[in-house]
Amino acid sequence: MRRGETIPSGSRARSGTRSFGPASCDTGGIARTLGAFAALLALTAGGLGTASAAELFEFRGFSADASYTSDSNVTRAPAGDALADHILAARASASAVATVSTRTRVVIQGFAGTQKFGKYTGLSNNFIGAQADFQYRASGDFGAATYGAFLRTQGEYYESYLRDGYRSAFGVNVLKPVTDRIVLSGALVGNKSDGRSTVFDTRNTSLRGNADWSFSRWDTFYLGADYRTGDSVSTVCRNCDPART
Repeated sequence: MRRGETIPSGSRARSGTRSFGPASCDTGGIARTLGAFAALLALTAGGLGTASAAELFEFRGFSADASYTSDSNVTRAPAGDALADHILAARASASAVATVSTRTRVVIQGFAGTQKFGKYTGLSNNFIGAQADFQYRASGDFGAATYGAFLRTQGEYYESYLRDGYRSAFGVNVLKPVTDRIVLSGALVGNKSDGRSTVFDTRNTSLRGNADWSFSRWDTFYLGADYRTGDSVSTVCRNCDPART
């Protein structure tokens, strides 16, 4: 599995149903998400000078990745209510880079993808969004760490109409190569979700770390840990235990 630069994550729950397919996408929401991407690009270009975005940014091409995940608790529920499922995901992105100085640069990325759940299909979703990063590297030495600050926004479109909405994140991160195959990274991130139903409006802060090991050009093994504090959404079976509140 090839790891992308960003991985959508968050609490998962379900309420309501609707058909899922190309016709179910909220085109107005997609337009708003693309508008946010244009605003990020304009803000970045404004900070770098009066030149046009085409002159400032160097296009770095497209990338794509696919993954297969086994999740023992897709409902993010307490013990006894956890439900397991398998998830097939795909993501594509395009990025561009603008050099600010010999040690700093700005990276703009647009992305879109999908997640398909094998058993609990109501959790399946499509997403589209954008991210802007400001990065600093003290030197060109191989082992020099890269420090960054970022802002990300994305629209999410579920089979459940009530869960559809937007997710935004901002934070700081660091990436440190250990060898030409092993890379360590960490991030402190503030997350905010805004769904059509207030049940899915959440805010939380996460601290995460990753270790990536590239076996080849196409295969990367990665190990990660994520600690979160704040709001979350989970699903439990109230009918299974009438005494539960």
